[in-house]
Amino acid sequence: MLAVLVFACSKDDDDNGVDPNGNGEEGSVEITEETTELSGMMHGTLLSGRTYYLTGDLIVEEGREIVMEPGVRIESTAGGEAGGEAFSFIIHGSFFSLGTEENPNWITTIPENRTKENWNQGYIGGFIGLVGAENIVIKWTHMEYFGGRMRGPSTVYDEGETIYGFYTEDESTILIIEDSWLRYFLDDAIRPEGGKIAILRNTFEGIGGVEGEALNAKSGTVGVFAYNMIIGLATNGPKTGSGGGLPTQTIIDVYNNTIVGGGFRRVAPGRGGSMNVERGAGGYWYNNAVVNCRYGMRVVNDADYTKTFIGHTHYYGHGTFDDNEGPLSDNFYPENGTIGGDFPDEHIVNDNLDNEDPMFVNYVADQFTQEDYRNVHENSAVTPLNLNFVMDQDFRLQAGSPLVGAGSDSAFTPTASITEVGPRALSYPVPPPSVDIGAFPTAGFNNGIGNRHLVRDYYAE
Repeated sequence: MLAVLVFACSKDDDDNGVDPNGNGEEGSVEITEETTELSGMMHGTLLSGRTYYLTGDLIVEEGREIVMEPGVRIESTAGGEAGGEAFSFIIHGSFFSLGTEENPNWITTIPENRTKENWNQGYIGGFIGLVGAENIVIKWTHMEYFGGRMRGPSTVYDEGETIYGFYTEDESTILIIEDSWLRYFLDDAIRPEGGKIAILRNTFEGIGGVEGEALNAKSGTVGVFAYNMIIGLATNGPKTGSGGGLPTQTIIDVYNNTIVGGGFRRVAPGRGGSMNVERGAGGYWYNNAVVNCRYGMRVVNDADYTKTFIGHTHYYGHGTFDDNEGPLSDNFYPENGTIGGDFPDEHIVNDNLDNEDPMFVNYVADQFTQEDYRNVHENSAVTPLNLNFVMDQDFRLQAGSPLVGAGSDSAFTPTASITEVGPRALSYPVPPPSVDIGAFPTAGFNNGIGNRHLVRDYYAE
């Protein structure tokens, strides 16, 4: 994909006095106390306690930045799929959303559109980080209704194409997403085609329409994806590959994630359901829990076997999705992958294929039927809700869970492509793996280790 976004998907031809090509800083408008609407080239600070309305594509120019203080709401006024419009964040410089646990930020739609029934409307396009983009840092932020279609000419997306939640294309761009919620993204939530990434301790819910991953990384991307709670994915949680043409090999360590209910909305057979390693990519895939997913770990034959290591995955699958494929428990290593074939046996250790109930604190592992799985698939649905959203379920581990103490905290040192710690950088150093499998170690949160999200239905407000 090319480096310049010519014009995204604003609602009319009024460019607010800015050049949509992003050439030059002259038109950038400073955000002040009087600002209520966001559109065109802007820079400055969004103030705590305020609600701002996204009324067009928001462009952050090279050398400029936008900072969301804690407790800020951005609400898109776009009409979504029904209204034929979606607004995006186009980043040439830097964007920081600095929510806190006590005072999180929101990037969503206006209240009248914010319903479960509108999950596939795509009122927001996404964050589009172009060549030269410096930082996209998101902390304690609720993000919803992303993945609107591109309308108008663009050198990144085709007309009508679904926009990724977070897209980058520069190996030097820093992408940090911590302790945040990503819900109702209609394609890949995170699609780095180059960049240094740290995706830590987030919750992904109801991601993808008929396709879409939590993470779909391409060439030039290096970093970590860890301690994430992932439920209701159209295709995979994390998928990595090194295709795309950038010189740096994609190496991403994927560890201590809990992946539930993945792969059922994907139309094409044999194409993901939990985790995938593809062309030229490598990394450590350790201590992940894969529960009630269409398929388990898939490694394709052009992955870099010499740099791909898998270990301590806990698999559980109840029932059958497709009679031709057999029970979920027969697809922990899918037939179209190379585990059990030419993937080196010594590079996969201590996976638990015994189909043991993971014993989460509040999750009925055998609650779903073939009819439930087929409904998600045949209707591109997000029901049953418990298969696609956390709701009141609790994915911490009970005492006696087979995931407790079954991981490895010493098999590898994570690839820390980002090392800076600070208010506009990592909140903690890149965390090591935990000896407990999944996103919620029994010891709780400690210095970056462990997901901190509490059980809550954010639509009960």
